[in-house]
Amino acid sequence: MKNVLKKAQECVDKRGNVETQGGINTLDELAALTCDVSSLVDDFVSAIYVPLNYATFVSNGTVLSDSTRSILKFLRDSNLTTNEDEKWLDILSRACDHNLDKLKSNSLPATDQNVD
Repeated sequence: MKNVLKKAQECVDKRGNVETQGGINTLDELAALTCDVSSLVDDFVSAIYVPLNYATFVSNGTVLSDSTRSILKFLRDSNLTTNEDEKWLDILSRACDHNLDKLKSNSLPATDQNVD
């Protein structure tokens, strides 16, 4: 998420427009998508502490991943990005998918295997 927000900030700095209603609407929409990021990250991280609830951990990770994807899709579809930005948008989208897959596959509770 940190890299997505950093890139979003760069896009706003380069192409954000506060002189037209359309530009303001775009920035308002981006702000609405990002306003809950801090609490989503807090929820995700707090689920790591003992006692670890794997279902909550994966659920919070999925919600955070969905938020990341929404921000990336918005940036891709907005006038804040150009064709030159496609490469990093693709990289961050793939990273988001990869990280969620890893989270889901590696977040299974360990089982006690008693060898008699």
